[in-house]
Amino acid sequence: MFGWMTIQMSNSLGQNPCLVGSYLVSECLNYTLIITPFTIGDPYTGPNLDTANDCLCSTVTYSILGACGTCQNNTVETWSVWNFNCSASLTHLSVYPLNIPNGTAIPHWAYLDVVTNDMFNAAAAQRDGGQ
Repeated sequence: MFGWMTIQMSNSLGQNPCLVGSYLVSECLNYTLIITPFTIGDPYTGPNLDTANDCLCSTVTYSILGACGTCQNNTVETWSVWNFNCSASLTHLSVYPLNIPNGTAIPHWAYLDVVTNDMFNAAAAQRDGGQ
């Protein structure tokens, strides 16, 4: 894990992006999602047609899970690939569409624009650094 990510990618509660992502995605499920480490070169993927929902189709969730992958030295899928199965009504840009779940907080950098460059940008998140 990159040294700066330990501090700057964590939220104001000290939770890493993978844990925050679990909170955000679970808000649209009927169960708690546990995000596990993955194989190098195999990024977290966006929703398919059956799993597309408000939580997964948000750029905020995409950025959080992008940071989760980056913290594991893995690649990040582009926003357009991640969002491919999300309808216009499910797509949420720079906003998390539900109430932020109890027990977590969303870092400021997760709201940064990912559409313009079609990618989560860890360097921009580091510069933003806002918790």
